[in-house]
Amino acid sequence: IPQMAPLQWTCLYIIFSFLLIFMSFMNYFLFLIQPQPMSKMIQNKTMMHQFTWPW
Repeated sequence: IPQMAPLQWTCLYIIFSFLLIFMSFMNYFLFLIQPQPMSKMIQNKTMMHQFTWPW
């Protein structure tokens, strides 16, 4: 019988996945909410560095 993963690792995995999804949504919502010059700045930054967050 294969051993089940410990509960703490399962919780860590779920929290990590949730954090990734949450950061993507926050990045998207911030991009929508920001005033126009900031949006253009973030857009240029996103095009140059696709995987970096604005903060």
